[in-house]
Amino acid sequence: MKIIGLIKRIGVASLLVLFLVSIPAYAQTSRVEFKRGSVLMWTKDIIEWTYNGSTISSSYAYQQKGYIFPNIARVNGIFRISTTSTMHRYRGDKTIGAGIVTPWGDVTVYETDYSDYYRVYGSGSYLWE
Repeated sequence: MKIIGLIKRIGVASLLVLFLVSIPAYAQTSRVEFKRGSVLMWTKDIIEWTYNGSTISSSYAYQQKGYIFPNIARVNGIFRISTTSTMHRYRGDKTIGAGIVTPWGDVTVYETDYSDYYRVYGSGSYLWE
């Protein structure tokens, strides 16, 4: 009896709106790859995150590398450096250069260290800073 009285007072359209608003948004997963280098030497930072259109529920990142002699590519780690409910920020460290392999170890002709910064958002977008 009380429910029927509530429906009469609020109206069917209002109850339908209340019902639709209470349905949770479905989570989506995105993946983005940031590549540095060339065909002869490259590093790749890969970030995957789960979001619902406004907030991030989880994220993780990893690195890959590849090179053709005498080039050098090293991945030195990718780290999440800040987290909010709507944005996760990462730093990917890597080294790219050229060198010669000897019996006593690598002799580097040149190398450059890079730190790249990335942001992923709860909307599904991303940014390479």
